[in-house]
Amino acid sequence: MARTPGSLSTTRTREDEGQARCWRVMRYLSRQGGGFTFPQLCMAADVTLNAARHYVKALERSGHVTKIRENESGRTGSYACWRVTRDTGSDAPILHRNRQGVYDPNTKTHHGGTDDLTA
Repeated sequence: MARTPGSLSTTRTREDEGQARCWRVMRYLSRQGGGFTFPQLCMAADVTLNAARHYVKALERSGHVTKIRENESGRTGSYACWRVTRDTGSDAPILHRNRQGVYDPNTKTHHGGTDDLTA
């Protein structure tokens, strides 16, 4: 999707699309009464483990998700479990470029970090 000359809108990046898929999966699994783990999120949203970790940790700092279970140390196949606790809508929260804060397009608010998306 190319940008029209003179328009102020920007195109979505591959990272934004992965975050949107993650958000849909997180909302779905949380509404089913459970939560999600990193391996589930990576497989269902088709993102890397590193990308999923960055996104979930930023959403945790902003209060959108909460860890509901720690992984059991020393137990093979044990993963921490997370749940969406602030489901503000279908549009995925967007990481600031500095990866410290999150902008929520559903509520048009910034959480954590700076208020400047270009920082």
